[in-house]
Amino acid sequence: MEQKVILKTNEQCIYLIKEKNLDFYLVIPNNRQVSIVLGLFPSVDENSIKSLPKVSDKAIVVPVINSVVLEQANKMEANSFKYLDNVLSFLINTSYKLLTYNHLEVNSKILINNHSLYQVFIQKYIEKYQGRVELYDLMPKQESKPMVTFSNQEIEKNKEQSAMTNERINMPNSTLDEDIEPILNDEPVVTSSEVKEAHEPGFVSYVLLGVLVAVISLVFLYLML
Repeated sequence: MEQKVILKTNEQCIYLIKEKNLDFYLVIPNNRQVSIVLGLFPSVDENSIKSLPKVSDKAIVVPVINSVVLEQANKMEANSFKYLDNVLSFLINTSYKLLTYNHLEVNSKILINNHSLYQVFIQKYIEKYQGRVELYDLMPKQESKPMVTFSNQEIEKNKEQSAMTNERINMPNSTLDEDIEPILNDEPVVTSSEVKEAHEPGFVSYVLLGVLVAVISLVFLYLML
């Protein structure tokens, strides 16, 4: 797991986390108690993540996913729906581990952003995990957009593109039916203060050893004289 700090303020920290087969952004507010919000967006970069509304008690998780996969999952294409389902489950477990490692209390109820482009997928996802996932308006002023319809030929073409995308991406097969608990062995986010504290004891030991060697050398020279 690789981690890059995108933004750090008194209100929140934004990380870009790179797993072997998936990149995602994690926005952590300056709060001890948080809920996980899953965000699906057609285009994701550092600027768009920075522009998300600041929510004091929500940890926002946004995966970087091919737009074709998102579109196909929204049209209930089986492979893409299953793939996106697995991605979200993976993100829940991974972000839960990172947050709890950093001593945050995480609400067991998962929230998912109500994005107008993916309403079909989101509704089916909530129905599948009824009672564990709830709808959340991360961007209340988000303009609703009409659903896009496709011809049969376009659907078949998108299925082929989606299948090619799935072949290049190998995601773990976790589901929300499992308990939400840490499942990875990688090191979580470590703050600069923690790194500093980890190195200071060793530095002090080397200084003491140097002083001890110098004292012994002076005593030895004195005896020889």
